Amino acid sequence: MADYTGGPHLLKQVNSSLVLEVLENLGSATRGELADKTGLSQPTVNTIVKQLLKAGVLTEDGQAKSSGGRKAQIFTIDPDHTCVLAICLYPSHFHYAKLNAAGSIMDTENVEYTGINPLPEGLFNVVDKLLTHQTGIKGITVGMPGAVSRSGMAFAIPQIPELENVPLKSMLSERYNLPVVLENDLNCMALGYYAQGLIGKSDNLVHIHVGDVIGAGIVVNKEILRGHSSFAGEISYIFSGEPGVNRYGEKDSFKKEYLAAITNAKRASLIAELATSVICILNPPTIVFSGGGVDESLLEAAGRLCEKKLPAAAIPEFAMMEDTEHCYTMGLLKLVQDTLDMNVRIISRN
Repeated sequence: MADYTGGPHLLKQVNSSLVLEVLENLGSATRGELADKTGLSQPTVNTIVKQLLKAGVLTEDGQAKSSGGRKAQIFTIDPDHTCVLAICLYPSHFHYAKLNAAGSIMDTENVEYTGINPLPEGLFNVVDKLLTHQTGIKGITVGMPGAVSRSGMAFAIPQIPELENVPLKSMLSERYNLPVVLENDLNCMALGYYAQGLIGKSDNLVHIHVGDVIGAGIVVNKEILRGHSSFAGEISYIFSGEPGVNRYGEKDSFKKEYLAAITNAKRASLIAELATSVICILNPPTIVFSGGGVDESLLEAAGRLCEKKLPAAAIPEFAMMEDTEHCYTMGLLKLVQDTLDMNVRIISRN
């Protein structure tokens, strides 16, 4: 990580981010509570709250009960102060949603790919219309069924080959002069599931999708784990097979083995094998599954097999992701919110 010299402007950003993070976690707070939770001085918090109120980021939400003195004002984040455009790309169509900061959907539609509406031109046409007729959109976030490089270029995306090696992030940001975030779809679902129910309870999560596509999204220390070339989570390449059968190096080894399995017992065994590898490497508290290739009964059987192989303390909770599209959209929202907030992380070097 690069070192930065922190001037007054950067310090204000850091302090404002701390206040907003506390409000996101608590839902609402008084100035005194904000000072206590952030560790900032009361005058500093007062100044930040005043600035955020003026900018429309915060709103007053009544008064706290009096403890004998003057009643303290309660503040919350105004969910409509920032809207984002979240776009979920699928093989045959894309789904967009305009969301406010609280995740409430203000507009949404599915758009089919057609001869007159191909990618990426069809995507640009829809965004052009949205930005012309709607106000308040401060950022764009796009999820896709493929890997995304650090520069925002899609690769290893066989389901939408027309986007292979297309610099979609730079094309969108240059066209609309807005912050743009691109991310793998399973990573988005993992982050959305985490943001909806695990914040404050755990910092880590593994999401495994089992269907026509097999892959994973991984959250470590509250952030998506992408790996040095954005290939983290491509678990369909993991070795699988009977002892003595050489499948090392074979593309989509696990995927081929799983799709070829004809009994639930074999599928449960393969899921247990995969989960055991994940547990031994990442030791997550939760593994959440999605996709038509797995269900609750299969997970229960796989869990029992894992219990026979591993210490009880290592066994995570197995769960099903019921609403993948909602998790997908909420993950996209979280990603672009983090970009818009321009959060600055301070790392102490001993």
